Amino acid sequence: MRICLHIAYVCISHIAYRICACLHIAISHIIHIAYRILPIAYCISHIAYCISHIAYCILHIAYCISHIAYRISHIAYCISHIAYCISHIAYCILHIAYCILHIAYCILHIAYCILHIAYCILHIAYCILHIAYCILHIAAYGILHIAYAYRSQHSIA
Repeated sequence: MRICLHIAYVCISHIAYRICACLHIAISHIIHIAYRILPIAYCISHIAYCISHIAYCILHIAYCISHIAYRISHIAYCISHIAYCISHIAYCILHIAYCILHIAYCILHIAYCILHIAYCILHIAYCILHIAYCILHIAAYGILHIAYAYRSQHSIA
C-alpha cells in the first residue's frame, strides 16, 4: 500500500508539476503577449490622443480665425458708424447753413416788402398830389379861362 501511495504521490505530484508548468508557460505566454500588446495599445491610444489634439488645434485655429473675422467686421462696423456720424454732422451743418441763408432771405424779403409798401405809400401820395395838381390845374385853367372870357367881354364893351 505504501508503494501505491508513493506511486499515487509521484503521479499526483508529476501531474501537479505538469499542470503548474503548463500554467506557468501559459501565464508567461499571456504576460509576453500582453507585454507585446500593451505597447501597441499604448501607441494606438497615443496616436488617437495626437489625432484628437490635432483636431483640437484645428478647431482652435478656426475659432481664432472666426474671432479675428468678427473683430475685423466689428472694426468695419465702427468705421462705418463713424462715417455715418461724420456725414450726419456734415448734413446738420449744411442744414444749419441752409436755415441761416433762409432766415437771411426772409429778412431781405421782409425788407423788400417794407420798401415795396413804402413805395406804394409814396406812389399813393404821388397820385393824391397828382390828383390835387390836376384839380388845381383844372381850377386854375378854368379860372384863367373865365378871367380871359370876362376880360374879353369887358374889353369889347
